[in-house]
Amino acid sequence: MSDQLLVFDMDGVLVDVTESYRETIQRTVEHFTARRISRAEIQDWKNHGGWNDDWALSHRLITDAGV
Repeated sequence: MSDQLLVFDMDGVLVDVTESYRETIQRTVEHFTARRISRAEIQDWKNHGGWNDDWALSHRLITDAGV
């Protein structure tokens, strides 16, 4: 009998979440604004620092679009 282990990877160290992070932001912004932002735009925001939370960045982009 082997033990089972369930790991919650909250910070992306064990699993690369780069693509899902960006896809989530793109789809969320598109849903609320009818505009699909590019991955380059997302990366520009991330390069400024402080935008590692997809909810926070999505909210900011949606708000900046006037929604």
